[in-house]
Amino acid sequence: MQSLERSIGILRALAAVGRAELRLSDVARAVRLSKPTTSRILSALCDQGLVETSRETRTFRLGPELVFLGWSAAQSFQLTRIARPVLEKLAETTGDTAFLTVRSGSEAVCADRVSGSYPVKALTMEVGSRRPLGIGSGSLALFAALPDDEIDQILKANADRLARFKAVRAARIRREIQQARARKYALAEGHVVKEVSGVGVAIKDPRGHPIAAVSVASISSRFENGRQAALIRVTQAAAREIERALRDTNGG
Repeated sequence: MQSLERSIGILRALAAVGRAELRLSDVARAVRLSKPTTSRILSALCDQGLVETSRETRTFRLGPELVFLGWSAAQSFQLTRIARPVLEKLAETTGDTAFLTVRSGSEAVCADRVSGSYPVKALTMEVGSRRPLGIGSGSLALFAALPDDEIDQILKANADRLARFKAVRAARIRREIQQARARKYALAEGHVVKEVSGVGVAIKDPRGHPIAAVSVASISSRFENGRQAALIRVTQAAAREIERALRDTNGG
């Protein structure tokens, strides 16, 4: 708790100076900590992208991950409110589990989840849980909508984390990204649990930027006998419905 309080204090000190940058001694003085302690905390914050440092000037400023976190916090309230009834309808129509996924830096975060009536539930993500981008159908759909250079950077940054998912390697993600772009939906089979599959579709803002994804997941047997095509259609329709609602809300 003490480390968390000190970290928050440092972030607030950096935020207080706006676009200016602070030296280590300035930060230490602002939060009333020793230079070694301040340096250790700053190093940890830099590792997480919450703070950036300039080697030339040896100064510190707020990092890009705070932009993603702040954007997600601001947008998720409106997005989840708008998407909730669509997710409920999607879960009711399919009987399966519907998810809303948003991006936070190089990760995908489960923003909301609604279970359907089918007795075997595919509860592969809890609300608030995180995965590397590309793991799971919603995460894959969101990832596929990003530019190639950004995808390359994220795959490199996530290399260690992706190693935990034995069935999914960077080469497979790249292949499935190309398939998702061609199909206009993402299909993930056995990414996390062997017998669970999902279909995901990206949600874009009025400018065409990917901001989230809606997906449906179930045991893989429920994707057979022509049912997969129906799941794709209703998931695509759900994504478009959320996009229309966002445009109407924002007056676009």
